[in-house]
Amino acid sequence: MKNLIQTTALAVLLSTLAGCGLYDTANQRSQLMGNLHEGMTRKEVIATLGKPEFRRFNNGIEQWEYHKTHWGGEKTVITLDFQDDKVIALDSYDGTFPPVTAYPPIGTYPPYPESQGYPQRPQSWFDLLYRQVKEKPFKDDRLKLLQDAACRYRFTCSEVAELLKLFNFDDERLEALEILQPAISDYRNSDNIIDSMTFISGEKKAKEILARRYQPQRSSTDKEIDVIYNKVKKAFPSSEQLATLRREVQNKRLTCNQCVRLMSICDFDKERLEFLKILAPHIKDYYQQQVIIDAFTFSSGKKDAQKILDQYLP
Repeated sequence: MKNLIQTTALAVLLSTLAGCGLYDTANQRSQLMGNLHEGMTRKEVIATLGKPEFRRFNNGIEQWEYHKTHWGGEKTVITLDFQDDKVIALDSYDGTFPPVTAYPPIGTYPPYPESQGYPQRPQSWFDLLYRQVKEKPFKDDRLKLLQDAACRYRFTCSEVAELLKLFNFDDERLEALEILQPAISDYRNSDNIIDSMTFISGEKKAKEILARRYQPQRSSTDKEIDVIYNKVKKAFPSSEQLATLRREVQNKRLTCNQCVRLMSICDFDKERLEFLKILAPHIKDYYQQQVIIDAFTFSSGKKDAQKILDQYLP
């Protein structure tokens, strides 16, 4: 009977400690991290780890932070980044605090020790994008990542320069700059971008691209759209079509019907979505957006098109 009571008391103690975030350092840490993976939803994470101690937000990305204490007093800090209700990044640290703060925090959070100071460069959505672009071996894949990011974020000139330096040649850097130019937030530091070019000819073309911000946008006539249509249709391969489209619609305002006309070059919804990512920032009559949605064949394409348009709704 005595042994039964002791066993029961120990079980209750273990349950209580576990609920307070206490784990066996080696085995439980491994088991805990093994239950986490990319693509988990917020609800799945809460079911595994409980509610986070701290939350942070920045540019559409939300970070959750957990502090887990082990038997010997060791602590594990776990951070998870969410986008569209899915885990896109996971990190863990052996210690009291992580070495960097991933995003500007909302609310109260543990201060850094005075001797440690604040990190020189916070990790952010940009660091994640930079790594993803760097890992892609082919130019077209890199440009596609930049195209997606330019629809969501604003970039400083220093960030643009860092991304351009991932490309080997000025021609490739200029293609990337064509994509990122509309999303630049601090043109006063444009010298950083100019300096990322290798040759004087590249610097000159970069200045021309950056100067477009001073050119007023104007509405396009249907005749002008026909000219753009023919140029884009003749371009080959598909990456050149996108580059041509991007170049031709710079500083132009388009109607939804004109966008549908240009998208009719494409045979598949996937291609139409790539066109729409370029055209959406130039649309002037969003109240007519249904004609664009109707241009897609499948419901999945219509849904993705709506998400792109929603980013630019006035």
